[in-house]
Amino acid sequence: MEQYKMIVNGEAVAAVSANWETVINPATEDGIAEVPQADYTDVDNAVKAAKSAFTSWSQLSPGERSTLIYKLADALEAKTDQLAQIESSALVNRLNLSLMVTFLLRSIISVTLLVKQE
Repeated sequence: MEQYKMIVNGEAVAAVSANWETVINPATEDGIAEVPQADYTDVDNAVKAAKSAFTSWSQLSPGERSTLIYKLADALEAKTDQLAQIESSALVNRLNLSLMVTFLLRSIISVTLLVKQE
């Protein structure tokens, strides 16, 4: 079973406790992945990293931010088939979450670029 780590301060990390939780497919009740079981220390580390990163993020131009958000959208889009398969097995009529997130990210970028042009 594949394990996915948390991204904190640009690094893929396991939980400080080293505990893992199995993600269950609700349609089949099979385990589909393992994820870190984060606790207070993990959340605190992530918040500290986010506060630290804000300084450099806030100094980026809207174009530079857009480029990074597009990369995130591209990474999500690359997993669309995998995410859609998991989602559709749980709820056939549910909207594909990965496509919605990709659309929202691209919309945010468009608005950011429009605001910059004004």
